[in-house]
Amino acid sequence: MNKAKITDNHLFEQIKKGNKFAFDLLFDKYYQQLCYFIETYTKSNYLAEELVADIFVNIWIKRKKIIIHSSIKSYLYTSAKNNALMHLRKNRLITEDLENNKQNIKYESNPEKKLLKKENEIRVQKLLQLIPTKSRQVFILHRLDGLRYKEIAEVMSISIKTVENHMGKALRILRENLNALSDYFT
Repeated sequence: MNKAKITDNHLFEQIKKGNKFAFDLLFDKYYQQLCYFIETYTKSNYLAEELVADIFVNIWIKRKKIIIHSSIKSYLYTSAKNNALMHLRKNRLITEDLENNKQNIKYESNPEKKLLKKENEIRVQKLLQLIPTKSRQVFILHRLDGLRYKEIAEVMSISIKTVENHMGKALRILRENLNALSDYFT
């Protein structure tokens, strides 16, 4: 194969057929670029390399099922961004959970406070279930996971304006139901 005349689409078609050489060519062409790209999110070269390796492993494993509607390059960069954001979100949640657990040890030693906390968690879950699915996803990504509207738009493949609309809807539903709940208890 002459490397200069081979397109990404041709390489990917060969990869789908199990051509290891085509896979190696695609890997060599994009590996370093994707590492630099992910490193802008993770600030870690080692982690970036690990996440890019995961992308290519998944491509090889799922090669027969993957359907790419845009360019291969766009698919790779979108996968890289999603992997980086998912890793950061998981890492942030783990760190927050550890911090919350440290703080909750004192709080949960009191049985009355423990019961109150459990009741509040149940109320919050019930309130969240009242929000339509897409709006609930946006709310959770923003308020609980800490993503900005632009990041949510990228992750969910929607416009920033749509994110704003979903967030507004979620907040409106929560406000209405919290007001009804407070009226019930007063």
